[in-house]
Amino acid sequence: MGKLDESNRLNVGAGDNPRPGYRNGDIDPRAEGVEVMDANNLVGIKTGSQAEVIVQNPHGYNALEGDIPRVIEPGGLLKIVGGEKNPYFSKIYKMNDEELSKYGFELVSKGKASDDLMFGTQKTTSGDAFSEKALSKQLEVILRRLK
Repeated sequence: MGKLDESNRLNVGAGDNPRPGYRNGDIDPRAEGVEVMDANNLVGIKTGSQAEVIVQNPHGYNALEGDIPRVIEPGGLLKIVGGEKNPYFSKIYKMNDEELSKYGFELVSKGKASDDLMFGTQKTTSGDAFSEKALSKQLEVILRRLK
C-alpha cells in the first residue's frame, strides 16, 4: 500500500460532508468536492484500487452487497458508522465472523464511533443535524477485505 490520498481513499455517501484527502461521492451530492456516485455502481473506480472506504450512516444500500467490496484492495479497510436504529448499518454491525467472511471481510474492531469517523456534521436522511444524544450513540464497525 502506497501513500493514502484521494486516489485510494473513498468517502461514500458524502452528501454535504466531504472529507479532505478522500474522493467524496454521493448519489445526491450537496457540496463542492462531492461527485455523483452510486454505492451500488461505482463507475470509474477500478477493482481493488481503494485502500480505505468510509461509509457514514448508510441509507438505501448494504455496504457489503453493493459495489463497495469490489473496489477495496485485499487487506483494505471498510469503515462504517451508524446507529443501532439504522437497519443498513445494524445488520452489518451484528454480523459474526462467519457471516462477514461470506462477504469477503473480517472484523478489525467495532464499538463506539471514534472521533476519526465522526467528521463534519452528522445528519439524518432528512438533512437535519443529529442531536447530541444521537451523536453519543453512534457506533462504528471496521472491516478488512480478505485476499
